[in-house]
Amino acid sequence: MRDKINKSLLAKEESPMYRTYFFTAFRVFNKIIRFSVLRYIKNHNKHYYRFNKNHAFKPLFYECLRIDCTTEKHCDFGPYIGEIFVPDKSQDYTSLFIANSFSYERLEVELQILDVRFEIGHYKHQLGVCVQPIYYGVDWSRLIYFFEYWIHEGATLFVFYLESYTKDLEAIFEMYKKTSQIEIEFVNISLLPTNARDLKENPNMFIHRLEPQLAIFDCVHRTRGRAKFISQTDLDEIFLNLVLYNFIHEKFG
Repeated sequence: MRDKINKSLLAKEESPMYRTYFFTAFRVFNKIIRFSVLRYIKNHNKHYYRFNKNHAFKPLFYECLRIDCTTEKHCDFGPYIGEIFVPDKSQDYTSLFIANSFSYERLEVELQILDVRFEIGHYKHQLGVCVQPIYYGVDWSRLIYFFEYWIHEGATLFVFYLESYTKDLEAIFEMYKKTSQIEIEFVNISLLPTNARDLKENPNMFIHRLEPQLAIFDCVHRTRGRAKFISQTDLDEIFLNLVLYNFIHEKFG
């Protein structure tokens, strides 16, 4: 069964371009929670958070995940990340509430918190693989090659970010889940929900390839404590040890 990434939506403006999309938050340390956001780079709407209905709201801060969120041509939606300080480290918070104002007319949503705290040295997997978002996936032979390559390299954990793919790929996934000694996790990274009828108002038209930086951020935290080493890759990428390659080439031509 796929894990569904938690997309939450808050809008201060009527235009879909001014909506802010919040993804899953991660409890990385006793006092630190990290989260990721996707929003229009010209959207300066403020947001606030609290851990339960009895707490007062506090301002929410985040910054661009890239060096500059204005550098991607025609991609006006950028990835942002932020941190929240946990007031009581002994509390096991499972969610937090985010709002767009203090007023009674505010929009407020609940955001899931995944606990990824761990003890150093205790890893179930030595090597894991994070696969960038798959959309219109049709090449089942490439998927087999990908699995065989990484299993040969010792990978035992695979995390796939899925938007759309064929039944053929689904069959390959099921085969490896049943016949291989590996753990496979699926994360739904679907298109952003929108009611825009005009393409100029549809945020999905202004996102760079489903924003792979957010998938990378998510996977690094999702596998935290589960795998000692993580490879961030795409289905058509492999790693070549050039030191070994050059040595063989010099020795044997």
